[in-house]
Amino acid sequence: MLGVSTMIRGGLVIAACVVMAGVAGCDDGGTTQYFEIEYAWIGGEPAVGQNTLLVRVSDVSTDLRTSGLAVDVEPYMPLHGHGSPDTPEVTDLGNGDYRVAPLTFQMPGTWEITIDVEDGGVHEQVRFEIDVPDEGI
Repeated sequence: MLGVSTMIRGGLVIAACVVMAGVAGCDDGGTTQYFEIEYAWIGGEPAVGQNTLLVRVSDVSTDLRTSGLAVDVEPYMPLHGHGSPDTPEVTDLGNGDYRVAPLTFQMPGTWEITIDVEDGGVHEQVRFEIDVPDEGI
């Protein structure tokens, strides 16, 4: 299991922390109409520079992990109105897991991460915020 999965049920947002060995901390995820999308940082919490994200996608109706989807990840810094200097590459690892790298944050601050998942005519999206700390740069 990865991160914190945020589910919206009847207008309520429910968050539950689940842990996976070797993955940094608990982070938000999301449930859409068709997919549960979870994520975790690989190699430590996000920092200025290049980072790696693991995204896990499951089908909500079957609770089975889903591979072979078109997954896109977009970092954006709303305060400064810019994205990342690098385009993250998404690699399908199988069994519903997708590796996203490099996820580059060129400065500290609040970043929005948008994860788009598409399967045929179904397009779903989750967005979450992270705070990239100033590590004395």
